[in-house]
Amino acid sequence: NILEQGEQQHAEIVKAAEEAAKKGPVEREEEEKQKSDAEIAREISEKTGAKIAVNDEGQVVDKRQLLKGGLNVIPKPKSAAPATAARGGASMTDRSRGPGFVGAGGGKQAMRERQSRMMETQLQQATKRALEEDEEEKQKIERASKSRKTEGDIMSAKERYLARKKEAEEAKKRGEVP
Repeated sequence: NILEQGEQQHAEIVKAAEEAAKKGPVEREEEEKQKSDAEIAREISEKTGAKIAVNDEGQVVDKRQLLKGGLNVIPKPKSAAPATAARGGASMTDRSRGPGFVGAGGGKQAMRERQSRMMETQLQQATKRALEEDEEEKQKIERASKSRKTEGDIMSAKERYLARKKEAEEAKKRGEVP
């Protein structure tokens, strides 16, 4: 009896699933979502002029263009820029002096400063490396010159050898065994 009830419930669930698959409301929701992505991409491309690729199914292929300005924020029109310039020239000099907060990474001035600091450190490292290499080369030459015998030392050793050899020959001639 219990097994029959379980089988009956299972059959009802399978039948309901088949009917739901025939109706297909889940697929419609996905299509609406895809259409909305395509519409959003089209709107952003119209407003910003960015080229956003959409495939045949209406899906955005490369979402980096959508996220380019930050958290999907579309930049405001540039009508506010002339109003700030009319306020006075002092504001521009204040901005250039202090680091301030300009976007996520700072302005062009801050970027130039970072790049110049990086260049300085790289230059310092390169000069330090060159000095160390020169010092190593000098030490190698110094060690090599210390280990080498001078020509005078070599000649005196050769003369001593020849003298010993000559004495040994004379001793043989005289009949003495060394």
